Amino acid sequence: LAIFQTHPYNDTAGDQTIVHSVGLELAPPPIGSRVSAFGHHKAEGRITVNEVGSNHYEINTGKAASVGEVREIHNLRRDSFRLNFPCYRVNARFDGGMSGGPVFNDQGHLCGVVCSSLPPFGEDEEHCSYVASLWPLMGLTVDFDITGAKTISSSPLIELAREGLIHVYGLQKILVGSSDMLGFYNVTLAGE
Repeated sequence: LAIFQTHPYNDTAGDQTIVHSVGLELAPPPIGSRVSAFGHHKAEGRITVNEVGSNHYEINTGKAASVGEVREIHNLRRDSFRLNFPCYRVNARFDGGMSGGPVFNDQGHLCGVVCSSLPPFGEDEEHCSYVASLWPLMGLTVDFDITGAKTISSSPLIELAREGLIHVYGLQKILVGSSDMLGFYNVTLAGE
């Protein structure tokens, strides 16, 4: 995920108050709800030299989309080895290379990131794919000008959400504690 801070080019641009963005749904969707994932797979590249001797780079990726239902939620971690972070299992097919792709709920909110997948073992079994939950990101320390005074300060991402600078759903379910030695804030999901 990326955060971009922009400043208006002129007064007309500065008068624009509506900024269209995708909202973040922090908590995992309920079991049985539908999600849609997007990504790329089968990347291919080619380098050619044109008539003036310059390199021309061509990169093609296979676009992929998959729809499935939430089957299981792991609010802290699935296990202590492979998926040792908050995630949830879906029955959508995630192809290799889709990792890092966005996952959206039926309301169009970003509700996770593609992180892992296992194919079905038999014809009658469904895919077993995993989505990383977004709520732990709220403890990430960012250097950002919250006030507009061009004063950069380090604060947890949740502060940007509280100021309305990023659109977040489920903020009331997130608890932020003190920061550790690396500056990452202790974040928990209410009820855990």
